[in-house]
Parts: sequence; C-alpha cells; structure tokens
Amino acid sequence: MRKNALIFPLLALSLVVLSCGEDDGPPVARVDVTPRQIRLGFPEAQPLQLQWTPTAPLEGLSSQPMVFIHLLDADKKLVRTFDQPFPQTWTPGTPVSFEARLFQSQLAPPLSPGTYSVTVGLYEGKRRWALEGLGERVDRAEYVAAQVEVPSESTAPKLVFSPQWLPVEPGADRQVLVRRWLNGRGAIRLEGVRAAGSLWLVLRIPPVNAANERLELEAPAALPGVLVRGCGGFEMSVSGPGIHEIEVPVDGAENGACRIGLNANYAIVSTTTGERRSVSLENAAWRSGAAPAGSTTSGEPAAPAPAAPQS
Repeated sequence: MRKNALIFPLLALSLVVLSCGEDDGPPVARVDVTPRQIRLGFPEAQPLQLQWTPTAPLEGLSSQPMVFIHLLDADKKLVRTFDQPFPQTWTPGTPVSFEARLFQSQLAPPLSPGTYSVTVGLYEGKRRWALEGLGERVDRAEYVAAQVEVPSESTAPKLVFSPQWLPVEPGADRQVLVRRWLNGRGAIRLEGVRAAGSLWLVLRIPPVNAANERLELEAPAALPGVLVRGCGGFEMSVSGPGIHEIEVPVDGAENGACRIGLNANYAIVSTTTGERRSVSLENAAWRSGAAPAGSTTSGEPAAPAPAAPQS
C-alpha cells in the first residue's frame, strides 16, 4: 500500500510538468517584426510591420484566422490588445506583409510609464498555431515580438471635445476600453500641434435595434453616414453600419490648433427614453509624420453633401 501511495503523487506531479511545458506543435509560419523597439506616448499610435511566411496549412481552420497582438506589462499582465484578421487567404509559401497599429487611445486612461512587451500569435476560436522567428514564448503559442517604452511625457497634441459629445462609457474589451457617442454633429479640436501628423479615428455606425430604437435620416440620404472635415481642406465620408477607420492628415495648424468636424446625417432615437445619438468614437490617437497612403478603411472620398452648420 505504501508503494501505491507514492505512485499517485508522482503521477500527478508529472502531469503538472507536462501541462506547464505543453508543446505548441510544429510551426506553421515564420514571422518577422519591425521595429523591435517602440516608443508609445499618450495619446499616440505607432506602426508595427509584420512579415509572415506561411510554411504549413492551418489544420482545423474553419473560417478566417486571427492575429492577436497583445501588450503585457512587466508582470506579464495583459493591458491592451490590437487583434485583427489575417488579411489574406492563408497559403503556404506565399509571404504576406501588413502593418498593425499600436496605440494609446485618447479616450482611455493612459498607461503607466515603463517597459512593456508586445506578443504575437495566430488563432481561431480557442485554437492556436505555433510560430517561429519571434522571441520568448510567454504562453501557449504566444511569443514576444517587440518592446514598448511608455514615457512619462508626450509631445502629442491634446484633444478637446465639443459639447455635443456624450460622456465616455465602458467599451467591450481591452481593444476598445471606452467609447464616446456623438449627439448629432460635433467636433474634436487638436491643441498644441507642433509638427505634421495625423489623427487616427475609429468610428462605429451602429445598427438600429428595431425593438426600442428608430432611425431618423436627413433627406435625401439612403444610408446613415458621417462626413469628416479636417482643418486643411480634408474631407472623407463613411456610410453604413459597421466600423470605419479614418486617418485625418494635419499638415499645418494655425496657432498650433486644428478643428476636425464630424457631421452625421442621421440620429438614432430611443423610443423609451427619447435619447438621441449618432456615431460612436471607439478609439482616437495621434500619429506623427505624414499619414501613410491607404490609411483609411471602409471610407470613400467625400461626395457632395448639404451644407452643415458649424458645431
């Protein structure tokens, strides 16, 4: 009996050791990331270039794989996520390069100064696939790709919201920590602009819940949309329910200030409370330097629009 009593604890210990050293399986791609060192002030956005070379098919894939990009603090605690779909069909032997965006949103509390790790992985649902070419493995099929330094001060402009913006409310995850709704038309004023750059905005036009909301559209619009106007003559319109990213160039700002107007052609009205809202701002951050080509997603050049009152 004493011999059997020793067997069970040893077996349990071996299972714990196996679990801690769980094999990720053979790698399905090589990933190269640049830059490896990033400075991310508040409220700034910085690019991260990922070069993927798929080397094997994704066993068990049912739809589209996702790339997770996590920001971990010194204690390896997850503080931000920057996940996005893999941008092309997964084809072994066909390299795929794309740019991700690391950011501190103006809407969310700033990160504490210090050093953080960027980790990368590939997943679908609960399934993850092993990768090579990156750094330390910190979790199941999750690898260190870069280091981020968050300074105590930043030279990025300050964002001031017009009175038409409603108070911030909690977001859904660590990618959208908080959001802010606009009631009708409003503006964001950049103050303290020192050099050329761009303001990255993530807008969400929500679907209407027919059970307790109604959509009011301005004539002759057929779809809910938002016209964004910058201080240097920039105009861009987006329309239809969904997420829309716009990067507004700011090449020069008189007296260091720039006004960016957002004009919605619709209102979503609660049939129970009468509350009105239009577009939701999910994230906003400043990027130094000229805006990259093709930096607007789901946007189209602005079509002629009715004159909108200044907000």
